[in-house]
Amino acid sequence: MNKQKKPYHHGDLRQAILDEALRHVRKEGIDSLSLRACSKAVQVSPGAAFRHFKDKRSLATAMAAKGFALMAETIEDRQAQAGPSEMAKFRAVGEGYVLFALREPNLFRLMFSKGQIDPNAPELREQSKKIPMFTASGKGNLSTGDMLSWGLVHGLSELAIADHFDGTLPEDIDGKLDALIKVMAAMGPSFRALSLENSPDAASG
Repeated sequence: MNKQKKPYHHGDLRQAILDEALRHVRKEGIDSLSLRACSKAVQVSPGAAFRHFKDKRSLATAMAAKGFALMAETIEDRQAQAGPSEMAKFRAVGEGYVLFALREPNLFRLMFSKGQIDPNAPELREQSKKIPMFTASGKGNLSTGDMLSWGLVHGLSELAIADHFDGTLPEDIDGKLDALIKVMAAMGPSFRALSLENSPDAASG
C-alpha cells in the first residue's frame, strides 16, 4: 500500500531557513549560498522560502543582523568578566569584537560586506546599534575616539582571520586573542581619552 506523503510543516520557517543559511556560511562562506538550496535543506519549496526572503541579498542581510546580535552577546560576556573600572569595560569591548571575528570569520566578513547586504535595512541598523561603539550614532557620526577604536579592533580582526600575520600569532583562538589583547592594551588609554573628549558629558561639562 502506498503511503501518502504528509506535508512538511515548520513552526518558524523564516528562522529555519536562516539557521540553515548560517550553518552553510560558517562552513562554506557566502559565495556558494543559495536560497533554493536552503529551501531544499529544510524540506520546503523555494516559493515558500521566497515569502520570507525575496532574494539572496535579503537572506544575507538577515544573517548579518544576526551576526551583530551575536557579536553584542560576545562583548557583553567579556564585559561581565572584566574588572569594575571603566577602562576594563572599554577594553572588553575590543576583546569581544576580536573574539567574535576569530570565532565567526565568514559571518564577520559578511556583516561588513556592503556589496552583499543591504546596509540600510532596519533590522541590520537596529542590531548594529547593540555594539557599544555604534550605540549612539549607529555608525553614522562616530567620535574620533570611536573611529580609532573601531579601526584598531576591526583591522586587527581582518588581518588575523586572513592570516596576514604569517605565523606571528598562535594557531588557537585563545592564543590569538591573548596576543591581540596586548596590542589593544597598548593603545586603549589613548583611544578612551579621545572617546571621552567627544562624549556628550564632556561637551556639556
